[in-house]
Amino acid sequence: MLSANLTPSNEEDARLYKQLMNESQGKPGFMVVLAGNSGRDFEYKKRVLEAIAGDTGGKSLKMIEDPEIEAGLLWRLVRISASVREVGRAGGGSLGAVGGSDVFPLMAVISRCCPP
Repeated sequence: MLSANLTPSNEEDARLYKQLMNESQGKPGFMVVLAGNSGRDFEYKKRVLEAIAGDTGGKSLKMIEDPEIEAGLLWRLVRISASVREVGRAGGGSLGAVGGSDVFPLMAVISRCCPP
C-alpha cells in the first residue's frame, strides 16, 4: 500500500517496495494516525506510542515520518483514494462503466428485494 501510494509509476513502486521491505525487515506493518487536543496532548500520545513500539520491538519507518509524505498518506486515507493506486495502476485496468464489476449483479438483486 505504501509504495503504491507514494510513487507515480509501477517501476518506482517496485523500487520503493523493495526499500520498504528491507527497512521493515519483511514484517507486516500498519499505519497509526495520531491526533491530539493540543500540542502537549499530541506529544504525550506520540511518546506513549513510541514506548509501546519500543517495548514490543516495533519501529517506525523513518521515510514515512517526513511531513510531506505523512500529509499525502493522510490525505489519501481521509479521501479513501489509496486503493485506487493499489488496484488500478498495477494491472492497468480501470472500471468506469455501470456493470463493469462483479458486484453489479448483487446490487441489482439487493435493489429488487430491499428498495430504499
